[in-house]
Amino acid sequence: MNSNMQDKGASEWFEGISFLITSQMVVSSLISLALYVFWGSSQGISVLLGSLLVALNAWLMQRVFRREDVSQRDIYLSAALRYMLFIGVLLSFVWLGLNLLAVLGGMVLAYVVSYFFSAYTLLSIGRR
Repeated sequence: MNSNMQDKGASEWFEGISFLITSQMVVSSLISLALYVFWGSSQGISVLLGSLLVALNAWLMQRVFRREDVSQRDIYLSAALRYMLFIGVLLSFVWLGLNLLAVLGGMVLAYVVSYFFSAYTLLSIGRR
């Protein structure tokens, strides 16, 4: 892929970020609801919060990359701040008594949705 196609692909990916976040939350909500209704599990909220954590990360990341004057320093600073936020949120989840394996399940679920979204975006660019 040449640089022009990569820039176009990244641009389309970030333009669809609201759809991606919505998709992640809808899928995780359905899985959480299924956990609660069929198995009576109270871990559904942990799955939902794990997915929300991944969606928040994607939203924060796109805010940096969409700026016109983004520098390498801004990208590294954003990554470091998102990492510290991630650790802080996980520690607060432990403090609240949430099941971190269920949180991880929600995160994996959200990442699977984002992989399908990314593949669809890449394939749609390749067809043009």
